[in-house]
Amino acid sequence: MRTLGLAALAIILAGCGKDGGSSYVDEFVGVLGTIEMPHAGPFGAKVTPDCSKLFVPLFGNYGVEGPGSTVAVIDVATHAILAEIAVGQRPEDVDFSPDGIYAYVTCSVSATVSVIAVASLSLVLTIPIGLAFDPNTFEGTYPYGISVQGGKAYVFCAAYFDGNDEHIKIIDVKFMDFPGLWQH
Repeated sequence: MRTLGLAALAIILAGCGKDGGSSYVDEFVGVLGTIEMPHAGPFGAKVTPDCSKLFVPLFGNYGVEGPGSTVAVIDVATHAILAEIAVGQRPEDVDFSPDGIYAYVTCSVSATVSVIAVASLSLVLTIPIGLAFDPNTFEGTYPYGISVQGGKAYVFCAAYFDGNDEHIKIIDVKFMDFPGLWQH
């Protein structure tokens, strides 16, 4: 089991100030506790826009456990793990649609973005971003960061021999506002 310190959680929750502007970080100093993670490598955690859940990509490690392929979802109030959702290999970052309906998770080794329905905590779509990791040549697109704004997801890639070095892929996510037009 890996841990995510509550001080890190407090920093992540800073945008969820109780009076609209103050920060929970100002109310304490030091680690308040620990949330046990089901697998190695908690990475790039973010809180849903309504501040109720924390999504934690579980990147894994380079040892016995190997690459991660899940996202842990934690209830912010109770610190209980609500779900562990299967995604692509080496999930690194997460961002949300402004309405909080979808979470978008970059998965560097599989070169995908996994789309999770926040209400049902289920994977609804996998979007290929580029060249998946090749263990023989180390070639790959490696999407590692994501920002969702204005109906687009901006995916930051640290490509290696895929024809583009460092670059940003742009995904149109507005189509997801129309249920029934897509499926997993």
